[in-house]
Amino acid sequence: VCKVSGIVARVQTGWTAETLAPTVNHCLDSFGPDRVVFGGDWPVCTLGASYAEWARALRQIISARPDEEQRKLLADNAARIYKV
Repeated sequence: VCKVSGIVARVQTGWTAETLAPTVNHCLDSFGPDRVVFGGDWPVCTLGASYAEWARALRQIISARPDEEQRKLLADNAARIYKV
């Protein structure tokens, strides 16, 4: 399992969703839609962005993926893996 987290804490100033997309897409493509979870990384993410900016960028990056894959990344996989 891979958690997509910690990306914006170390990104350079002036980043965009396109800056983050290669990392996010590599994780999703390598691990597959059933083995990746979103990690908000708050408060550490605030070193590079607000939580809202990070979440908005991630949603933009995954927007072309099927709705089911988006749900898995954002909630379903974590619920299944962490048994919550």
